[in-house]
Amino acid sequence: MREYMTRPICAITGATGGIGAALSIQAAREGYDLILHGRSEAKLTELIEKLKQTTPESNVQIVVGELDTAEKTKKMASEISACAPKLDLLFNNAGVLLDGIQMSDDGLEMHTQINLIAPYILMQTLKSNVAKAEGSITNVSSGSALRAQPLSAETLVRPHEAKKLTGAYASSKLALSSVTNALGDAFAEDGVTLVSADPGPNKTGMTVSGGMPKFLLLLRPFIYSSPEKGAHKIFDATNFAKTRSLSGAFLVGRKVKQLPESAQTDTTKAMLLDFCNIHADISELNP
Repeated sequence: MREYMTRPICAITGATGGIGAALSIQAAREGYDLILHGRSEAKLTELIEKLKQTTPESNVQIVVGELDTAEKTKKMASEISACAPKLDLLFNNAGVLLDGIQMSDDGLEMHTQINLIAPYILMQTLKSNVAKAEGSITNVSSGSALRAQPLSAETLVRPHEAKKLTGAYASSKLALSSVTNALGDAFAEDGVTLVSADPGPNKTGMTVSGGMPKFLLLLRPFIYSSPEKGAHKIFDATNFAKTRSLSGAFLVGRKVKQLPESAQTDTTKAMLLDFCNIHADISELNP
C-alpha cells in the first residue's frame, strides 16, 4: 500500500531487463518509489538487490504476471492499482519482437496483444490513479512505427505475412502511438499527460531476438545505443511533454515526431479505439 511508499510512485512494466531495468534505476535515482512488473520473480528479485546497492532509500514492490491475454493484464493492473491508489508515473514498457506469426489465447497476433492491447488496458484502468497525482503515462513505442504499413483491424488480428521488425511489430507500435494521440486530449482533461516515446535503437535482449533482420544484427554493435541512453530519452520525453502540455504526442527525447498521415486520420483513430475496446473488453472506458 502507498503508506509504505513515502516518495512519488513510478510503475514500470517489463522491468527486469534492457530499457525496463534502466528505467527502474533512473526512476529510483530521481526520487521515485517503484512498482516493478516482470514475468520472472527471480529476475525481479535480482533487480531489487541491485537497486538496494545504488538507491537503498527506494521502496520497491513487485508484480509478477503475463500480458498475453486481456484477463491477465487486467489482473496485473488491479495489483498495481492496489499498491498505488495514487500513481505519479506509469511506463508501459513491456513489449515483444517475435520471429514469425504467433497467436495469443485471445485470438490476436501476439505483437498486437502485448504491444497494443496490454498497454491500452493499463493506461485506461490506471488513468484515475495517475489523475490523482496529476501524473504521466508514457507508452514506449518505436521508430519502426514510422515505417509500418497503413493499419487495418484485419492485419492487427492476424497479418497476411511475417516481416521482421517492419511487419506486425511496427504495426503494433504505430497503432499504440496512434491510440495515444487519439486519447491525448481526453486524458489531459483528467489531469494526465499521455504520450508515446521512441527510445531509439538500443542493445537489449529484444534486439538480438529472432525478430530482428540479419543485416541489423550485424550492424547492432556499431549503431545501437545502451539501454541507459534509451531510458534517458524516455524520461526526457516524459518530462518535456508534461512541462509543454503535449499530451498525445509521439516523441524522441524532446523532439515531437509526426506519425504517418494514414495513422492520424479520424477514421483510423476511431477504428483503433473500437478495436482496442473490443479486444480489451473495457468499452465503457472509451471517452
